[in-house]
Amino acid sequence: MNGFKLAGLTAAMLLTSQLALADNLSLRLNYAQGKTGVAFQATHVETGNFAITPKREHIAGPSWRLVSRNSKGVIVYETEIANNLTFQAEGFDPKTGQIAAARTVQLNAGVLEVSIPYGTDVASIEVLPSNKDLAALAKGASAPAALAKFDRNAINGAKLKTKAERLNMLAATAAAGGTPTVATIVDSGPPAQRMDIVLLAEGYTAAEMGKWQMDANRIATGMLNDPVFNNARAGISIRRVDVASVESGADEPDKGIYRSTAFDATYNCGGVERSICLDDSKVLGAVSSVLAPDARDFIVIVVNSARFGGAATMGVSARVASDSGSEIDMALHEMGHSAFLLADEYDLGNCAAGEPAEPDVTRNLSRTQAKWGSKIAGSTPVPTPINALPNGTVGMFVGGKYCTTGIYRPTENSKMRTLGLPWHAVNEAVLNSVINKYYTACPSQFYTRAIDPTYGDSCRLNDTHDGTSCAFQPWDTASNLQAAGWTILGNTCKTFAGGRLTTVSLFVKPRP
Repeated sequence: MNGFKLAGLTAAMLLTSQLALADNLSLRLNYAQGKTGVAFQATHVETGNFAITPKREHIAGPSWRLVSRNSKGVIVYETEIANNLTFQAEGFDPKTGQIAAARTVQLNAGVLEVSIPYGTDVASIEVLPSNKDLAALAKGASAPAALAKFDRNAINGAKLKTKAERLNMLAATAAAGGTPTVATIVDSGPPAQRMDIVLLAEGYTAAEMGKWQMDANRIATGMLNDPVFNNARAGISIRRVDVASVESGADEPDKGIYRSTAFDATYNCGGVERSICLDDSKVLGAVSSVLAPDARDFIVIVVNSARFGGAATMGVSARVASDSGSEIDMALHEMGHSAFLLADEYDLGNCAAGEPAEPDVTRNLSRTQAKWGSKIAGSTPVPTPINALPNGTVGMFVGGKYCTTGIYRPTENSKMRTLGLPWHAVNEAVLNSVINKYYTACPSQFYTRAIDPTYGDSCRLNDTHDGTSCAFQPWDTASNLQAAGWTILGNTCKTFAGGRLTTVSLFVKPRP
């Protein structure tokens, strides 16, 4: 019975005043390339008791640092944010699932959203060059000034404007077809302790809302049937945001078709036929009008079209056509980019120099130093020949991230190379790592125990609450725990690693 993972605390925890989160800040920044550099504008500000955005690792390409400082100028919090002025437009062959067209496109503007701590000690928030940019400075060169700075008064002023802007957004969305509403498809627990996926309607008219609801349910079910998502489903919630458009479908400029839709979805993005772009600012505006910041971790926009297509904006959204026949595989691939920051493992496109940041591609051919070297069996040759080993074997296969040579991928063929294939071990580990950053079983201010009354045994979860794995032993009883000051949170059904299904009672006790 080792390896039990507590799937989460019950909703009763949210009613306990002791569990209130610190006051945090959700900040949306629109940015645009100008003559003297990138200009930033705070377009949406919320404060409240919601979870902060987990820090992102291995952000590829350009990025910035977002830092908060106290009144003495000392950095009290720092996180990396993606610069999406560079966009990878890709188009897959609908018959083979293999890449057919790919190119790198430079954009003039973008948007990002992040939630960070906002204690009373925070005096200002700044956007700074990334550590990668600082490392590239000439020796002795002074660090560049902040790209943008917002003091506390400016942030609080933007917060007041947010309410008015939200009303304006709702009015604009209503004019385009209808105001957003939200419905829950899968509720696995409190948003602050789960990875929350939002499916958003695009190009569905009011008369097509029934079709949209069926499409959303079908895609949600398909996503959760993916082995990685299925194994982690206790940590994943999925909600549906309904927005009606004036017209059905999306723009198809190559066919002379243009539609009035809520988020301006269009094919032929970046000159790639099956690549879909839209207005991410409108997307974030609509979703934020009905969901708290920690209930909208990742957004998948479902475009009402049978034409094959999709795309992703790192850390913001994934887009997929609703009725292409491969919409679930496309949604998972694009979430591989937007949510999990994986690289494309195909070799078509604009090859760039340098070691890529993503965890599934590398220029390092050393078995002992490669990112996934620990997963390569001693009997597997490096570099690893194609068509020689079962697909899924971890090795060093040449070709990836738009390069035919010099870049290596971990398996011969995966979902990040060809639609419809498994993730395989290296990518699965990345997905689980990201999900577990959102999936918090126990708040750190509590000790936690779980008791299995059916079998009369219990376990004390580790104090860091990172893995929440434990072995069940006959340590204590529910009555003894309650007598010692522990509080019962309720019962939930859990499946143990040993295969049995039972009801587990959850207890917490505040840390001294």
